[in-house]
Amino acid sequence: MPFFHPKGMVIWNALLEYWRMEHRAAGYVETKTPIMLNRALWERSGHWANYRENMYTSTIDEVEYAIKPMNCPAHCLMYSEGRHSYRELPIRLADFGRLHRYELSGVVAGLTLAAFVPPALLLGSLAAAALGLVLGLERLLLTAPRRAEVAS
Repeated sequence: MPFFHPKGMVIWNALLEYWRMEHRAAGYVETKTPIMLNRALWERSGHWANYRENMYTSTIDEVEYAIKPMNCPAHCLMYSEGRHSYRELPIRLADFGRLHRYELSGVVAGLTLAAFVPPALLLGSLAAAALGLVLGLERLLLTAPRRAEVAS
């Protein structure tokens, strides 16, 4: 994780404002979730069994927690706190919180987006929105777009 000096923060804040503007235009609402979540949530989502080796953990008062490597379980928990109608779909949640993963040197984490959509709209809605945001940011940063794929 880099240290941002004052001039670096100017760039950081400009990128953050761009991120917010693009996500609002794509129909996302911004959320903020805790950086550390109880192991039970990671077990329920299946992340503990599948990604445990890439997660940083801590035990507090004999309860195990993991520092957030991804947002999806927290967003699913937020979604489950209320009743929803199909008329609300798709529900697009974005979170600019920090994520921490143990990854090999040089690995770049992907864009983290959560969208709740009917299955028929999943690829058309989520994939188009996610890939559009990724490619738009790459164009802004003047880099050649890399190969982008959608995985579930």
